[in-house]
Amino acid sequence: MIAIVACDAKWGIGCDGKLQQRVSADLRRFKALTWGKVVIYGRNTLDTFPGGKPLPGRLNIVLRRRKECNLDHCEYVCSVDELMQRLRLLKRKGYGDDDFVVIGGAMVYRQLLPYCDTVHVTQFAEAYEADCYFPDLDASPEWYLDSYGQWLKEKGVRFRYMVYRRHAIA
Repeated sequence: MIAIVACDAKWGIGCDGKLQQRVSADLRRFKALTWGKVVIYGRNTLDTFPGGKPLPGRLNIVLRRRKECNLDHCEYVCSVDELMQRLRLLKRKGYGDDDFVVIGGAMVYRQLLPYCDTVHVTQFAEAYEADCYFPDLDASPEWYLDSYGQWLKEKGVRFRYMVYRRHAIA
């Protein structure tokens, strides 16, 4: 399983239910990395999508705690155990570990990061107001920075792409 996140210089990922920055290059990269795959996210993240609708071109699995009406083109699970059962079934249908992509929000990242071996990070150079955070991978002995790109700039926002990998257990 992999995760994809956009965060600021202090690992902030959002404020008041919104992304900190919308960078079109990053949104194109996100689409390319998730197209045709299984995206896993929480109910609050679904609310942030255009029209509150699931992402097209992907199998959407929403991890939620509360019961509510189901949206078309989404599968819902109520626990990590239920999610893992569903992913095992999808593996039998030909999906691989890298086809399962965790895309947010903060609570879902915390719950599923132990199952991930790779994290694709878009890091903004600045720190912004944030009320939710991604775990600081630089401070974790479980993770190492495998690669990072040069700083890019779009509409005054500086950002770069980074890939973290979990250390192999000996």
